[in-house]
Amino acid sequence: MAILTPGAAAVLAAAGFLAGRRWESSARKREACRSLFEDAPAACHEVGRAGLVERINRAGCRLLGRQAGEITGRPVWDLVAPEERDPARQAVLGKLRVESDLKPFPQEYLGTGGQRIWCEVHETYIRGRRGGIAGIRSFLVDLSGQRRAEEELLRFRKAAESTLDAVGILDAAGRAVYINPSAEAVLGYSLDSLNGPAGVRCLFASPEEGEAVLDAVLRQGEWRGELRLKTASGGVIPFFCRFTRILSGDDRPSGIVAVMSGVSRRKERDKALRESNQQLAAIIEASPAAILVLDAGGLVRSWNPAAGTIFGWCAAEVLGGPDPTIPAERAGECRRLLKLVLEGKSFNGMEVVRRRKDGQQIVATLSAAPLRDAAGGIEGALAIMTDITGRKRAEEALQESEERYRNLFEAAPLGIYRTTPGGRIVMANPALLRMLGYHSLDELERR
Repeated sequence: MAILTPGAAAVLAAAGFLAGRRWESSARKREACRSLFEDAPAACHEVGRAGLVERINRAGCRLLGRQAGEITGRPVWDLVAPEERDPARQAVLGKLRVESDLKPFPQEYLGTGGQRIWCEVHETYIRGRRGGIAGIRSFLVDLSGQRRAEEELLRFRKAAESTLDAVGILDAAGRAVYINPSAEAVLGYSLDSLNGPAGVRCLFASPEEGEAVLDAVLRQGEWRGELRLKTASGGVIPFFCRFTRILSGDDRPSGIVAVMSGVSRRKERDKALRESNQQLAAIIEASPAAILVLDAGGLVRSWNPAAGTIFGWCAAEVLGGPDPTIPAERAGECRRLLKLVLEGKSFNGMEVVRRRKDGQQIVATLSAAPLRDAAGGIEGALAIMTDITGRKRAEEALQESEERYRNLFEAAPLGIYRTTPGGRIVMANPALLRMLGYHSLDELERR
């Protein structure tokens, strides 16, 4: 039997003490990583090789309205809308079998009570010790509010372009930024002719009365009554008009919605006009996404309250000028994007860098589409942006912590391993392999 000298015994004791200290340090770092995942502001879940949810953070539970215990252990495709489950299952298992270029994609999830939750999903692979695919980590960006706003905007535009009444949107200076086909047909004016310095003032048979009406709307919020409007050919037509004020994020007037009915049709159309106005006002005021309208020259023609909240500028500071959110070094890129939109192309979910009023740069998703006039020509661009800076920072922090954990796992002097519920070892660090006399994980799995 070997006998240890006092010196050797001291060395062994010191080594054991240091190993214990390293283990404690590793445990603290693992706990920090776990806390970072749990407290991340972005909804995040992780699935293993079988497509089962292994963990989900608090933000993910809040988004889906469920407890973690109701989600973990279930196939991730069980969380999506029923009609999307089979395609989702095939997509998830396919990406776990063969490494793919993971790109953001839309997915409809099912919340409590059958509520539909529209999300944009961003995925990254979880790597095993040997660099192979161990699972997928998914970040969910809630687009439900943005999607509802986009649908409401689309419904309003369709309603405005199908009604026989004249409908227009004015900025705070009284310039038209949108008129529907009926307004152009009845009055004979194009949008460009009502967008100059005089704006829509040329329409009023009595300029003094028209100026007073516009002032009253901006001060009081609404005006209803009969006005005599001039056509481009010189005629005068009586209209029953309803003007509704649009407020910016700081409660300053930013524009006017104008709906004008022929007096003989007023009673018949009053209810439909009221609903259209209310829809538009609700969309502009309550949208959680920043919604901008740019004209063909890149000047801001519409700026909703959420844009003010996200970027810091109120509507009065930006209307009529270039988009202030574009960093100087990205101006050329943004001009190219606007050119493509004005040529008829649309973009959805593009990641861009934008600038706040305080100079801070943020990461946002940008969706853009052309805006067309009554004749079908493109007159500008609609841009919808959502701030995803928090999610991007959380993703980068999680990736960094995963790398630190992997390094600790590899360098730990103590044996560490992970098993399946059935007891099969699926991960083992070098220290454990040395202790057990194996050269690789494959050799250990074949034992």
